Amino acid sequence: MRFLRIAAPWSTAGHSHETHKEIAMITNRTRVLVLIGTSLYVSAMAFAGGVAAERIRLDRQRAALLQRHEEAVQERHRFLVAAEQRKVDVESTADDAGPVVR
Repeated sequence: MRFLRIAAPWSTAGHSHETHKEIAMITNRTRVLVLIGTSLYVSAMAFAGGVAAERIRLDRQRAALLQRHEEAVQERHRFLVAAEQRKVDVESTADDAGPVVR
């Protein structure tokens, strides 16, 4: 009986034209590509995290600014309502006093 011998991917059996040096170069090339890919991924995630942090900071500043603006609008509205109420009160007291004769 003959048994087939299957070579492992790292062995040189059946690959007489490849040397250990060539296999080492392929392994090193794979490592370099994995390192480059990982580095790009980590860089992209760091960039995205920085963008997100900046957006959060700007949103907080914007919210504080809008809050101050809303308070100013409400204060102006209260002032205008009070002024209009005073005008109505003055007119109603003038109507109660009777006609003005000149």
